[in-house]
Amino acid sequence: MHLIRSLFKESTPESPDLDLGIVEGHVGSRLTHSHSEQYLFVLQTMTFWKNILMEMYSLWTIAERDMLDASIPYVFEATGQGYHRVQRGATNTLFALQKILQRTKSELGGVWVGSDRIHLGDHQVPSGLYFLDKYTQVPRIVNPILRVISFIDEAATTKGLSDYIKRTWKNPRYLKKIILADFLRHGFDGSGGDTLDDAGSCVDGRLTSTWQWCNAIQMKPFYPFFLLAGVSSFEGDLQT
Repeated sequence: MHLIRSLFKESTPESPDLDLGIVEGHVGSRLTHSHSEQYLFVLQTMTFWKNILMEMYSLWTIAERDMLDASIPYVFEATGQGYHRVQRGATNTLFALQKILQRTKSELGGVWVGSDRIHLGDHQVPSGLYFLDKYTQVPRIVNPILRVISFIDEAATTKGLSDYIKRTWKNPRYLKKIILADFLRHGFDGSGGDTLDDAGSCVDGRLTSTWQWCNAIQMKPFYPFFLLAGVSSFEGDLQT
């Protein structure tokens, strides 16, 4: 979030190629946001992720309590993602998540872009533990990107790589902005699901579109810098 605030202006884009605005139907996007709306959309999403991770241990305990509650039965059914034991009415987990969502809104001044719906106990998120397991993947998304951004600073001190950056991306700071701008646009564009209800702008769907961006990383023009930094994909261990 520090990088977002330090490298991008909230109100207006620095240049057309750093415009975070997205349009439904363009480059796979399923949402339409202006630059300032997308800036806030991403910021609030990542703030929510941060707050989830900070409460992960207590949330896990609450979710386990719900799963062991005999008064909340399971239904074994096809969810579109295979067969799962769906637990409808995991009220304690949902209440805890809603409290975190409200705190996130307060941190950002009460303004919320997009849907604030939390899927839980349905075909998308069968149980509380399933919900939390998805958010344990956040470091696997964010850390490789931070590693590449850090590597660019290191590369700028090496003559060969420094010359390469200047020839292809002007300068290191601009390259970092290009990578992050692509992530902020297309990693949060509502894509990745079969329907708008499966992805879109809901709380859970935001992570779906982020994984969609990660899966397409090999197609990005800046992918060579991921390889140079030891990041070939977002799956498995990073190279040392």
